[in-house]
Amino acid sequence: MANLEDARRSADTAYAAAASENAHGLQRKLAELRNSLAARGIVMSGAMTVGAARLYAEHARFLIQTRLDGLLDGYELHDVPLDEALVDSTIKEILELRTSLLANVARSATTVDVGPPGLQVFTQQLEAECGVSAAWVKTQIDKRRLTAKRKAQAAATANIYHVHGHNPRWNLNTVDNSVNVVTVSATQVFADLRQAIQTGVPEGDEQKDILVRLMELEQAQQSPSFAQRYADFISAAANHMTLIGPFIPALTELLHRVLT
Repeated sequence: MANLEDARRSADTAYAAAASENAHGLQRKLAELRNSLAARGIVMSGAMTVGAARLYAEHARFLIQTRLDGLLDGYELHDVPLDEALVDSTIKEILELRTSLLANVARSATTVDVGPPGLQVFTQQLEAECGVSAAWVKTQIDKRRLTAKRKAQAAATANIYHVHGHNPRWNLNTVDNSVNVVTVSATQVFADLRQAIQTGVPEGDEQKDILVRLMELEQAQQSPSFAQRYADFISAAANHMTLIGPFIPALTELLHRVLT
């Protein structure tokens, strides 16, 4: 119980900080939208209704994602087992947060934000733009569970990578008495790494950036620029080293070939 309380406290702290910071950004974006439409003489219009609903929904979704990530990070940090009961209660909490956030928006939105179409249309647009469901929450949790499972597997097994091609080298990526010899092609290394990133890193700008860096790294094989692309990729994925760690020996092998 103490561990769960600690996990929730860390999630509360992260959520409070994000809510305060993001609220300023929301107000700035709303002001920019109002000014833009006012300059065109259509601030009191359906365009304002749709635009404002989209911005409020983005803000709500950001807070929902922050809360969910905070909880899942807290569970992992404080060794709280993510059993089915906790999954169900987490889904319920996130959906209740969604309902609360959208209700607050509907109550606080200005007449200009709502526009001539009225509050009902604004609320419907808000609901559609937010788009968070029980299935969405469950998918996020399942991704985190899969990542945790992969971490446990990586910690339990040492892989020795033999990458096909010129001047092969053996690499050991963990310390354990259990050792697997894995013979793979460079193509397979990049395909598996790409899948791991798509599964283990939440969708968004960070995931897109990491995947772009990975694509550039793959394209730079046998090129002098591979070393720089390798550094760029590692920098972009720095917050997910546990996830990409099992692939480092194979990438190091490819880097060694370029350098030698």
